Amino acid sequence: MPLILPAGGGCGTQELFGASLRQCRRSRGLTQAQLAGATDLSLEMIGRLERGLTAPSFETIASLATALQVTPAALFGAEPSGITGQRREVLERINKLLASSSDAELHRAERVLAALLRS
Repeated sequence: MPLILPAGGGCGTQELFGASLRQCRRSRGLTQAQLAGATDLSLEMIGRLERGLTAPSFETIASLATALQVTPAALFGAEPSGITGQRREVLERINKLLASSSDAELHRAERVLAALLRS
């Protein structure tokens, strides 16, 4: 499942973390309540983290990564989570291409991709 970022254009670190956290949790079939129980965080805190309203501490990041069986980097969108096989390989190749692109090329690629996926 691709990472779905919040609408509105900008995406800060907290929002990226929240979107990644939600994706990791859902890909493991966990509810917010189940994740809260596995990490000793409150249900409210899980919700605030997923909505990008609260910045996690290092301890919280480690606890969430352990409970979700992912690396801490995955919670910042650095690794596709729950994606395996050919789909993961394709996403990794696309990510490498985008990482070496200029800002202008990256914006152009975003517009092309958005247009392709709308049709």
